[in-house]
Amino acid sequence: LITETLFIAAASWIAGALLSTILGFTVNAAGGAVFPPPPGESDPLRVGIRLSAVKAFFTGLTFAVSALGGALMSTLFLGKTGIVKQLYWLVFLLFFPLPSGFTQEPAQAGDVLLRQVDAYRQFAPTGFSFDFTVHEGTSRSLMRVSIDNADQDNSIAQYREPVRYRRRLVLCRGNSFFVYEPGMMAPIRITPREMLFGQAAAGDITRIIYSGSYSVEGTEEGETALLLRLKALPGRGATYDFIDLTVSKTACKPISAQCKGASGRVIKTIQYERFEMIGGRELLTGFTITDTASKKTSVIGLSNFSAETLPPSSFTVEGITFVR
Repeated sequence: LITETLFIAAASWIAGALLSTILGFTVNAAGGAVFPPPPGESDPLRVGIRLSAVKAFFTGLTFAVSALGGALMSTLFLGKTGIVKQLYWLVFLLFFPLPSGFTQEPAQAGDVLLRQVDAYRQFAPTGFSFDFTVHEGTSRSLMRVSIDNADQDNSIAQYREPVRYRRRLVLCRGNSFFVYEPGMMAPIRITPREMLFGQAAAGDITRIIYSGSYSVEGTEEGETALLLRLKALPGRGATYDFIDLTVSKTACKPISAQCKGASGRVIKTIQYERFEMIGGRELLTGFTITDTASKKTSVIGLSNFSAETLPPSSFTVEGITFVR
């Protein structure tokens, strides 16, 4: 009995690894899983399956445990029977937990979801500019945000209102943030959480996309929405450590976000409220940021989108001193 059980376990382990590998190759050979195109694009997104030795190990382990269960069940209920009847139990227990066995991780599936979310902030695939307006109570602030043609991780926010801040600039270059005003010896480094206007931090203004700064650590599916649990990637200058991002299930349109610190405490909440068709694309044009400690809110408006942007030489620490 012990020999037969070990034989079944070993055979099932190998079968699990082989079947999961065959599944991965089959899906990849068929062109991958097809996702709906991001807003404003016509081509669907195709995602393959990454063949992971770790996942294959746990898949095989599932089959092995099922095999051991089959052998034990056959012994308990059928007596000391041969391998044929034990295989009957194996078939039942082997395929009953089958969905949990095939847990191959879709390659970059999280990135696919974030790209669809990010499409609501991207007026153009390269550089562009827009007005960023902040209303808090009776006060109003205005900045012109320009995105680098070469790299959308680089951006410059130019203050327009109030007048006393005019000509102040904030540079986001990669994972670094700087503020500069004429008369300064050199730009000063700031953190992405540094408050610039109302409840809007430097990262809230200059970072337009989640991709590249966050990874999707998990998802929860509701009737009409998906909850994406995001974690900041190390060394990428992410504004928050964790974000619970709720998006629509059908189009990945952002609905709300809970922005958290390293301890998991919610620092801010964001409600994505207004979307408009601009240049043939559905874009986010309004959202509200609320500070959970002070309960103060800032209403954000995005407008006057343009394909024009600053020259590439402006998006450097030295270059912003010449921006006017």
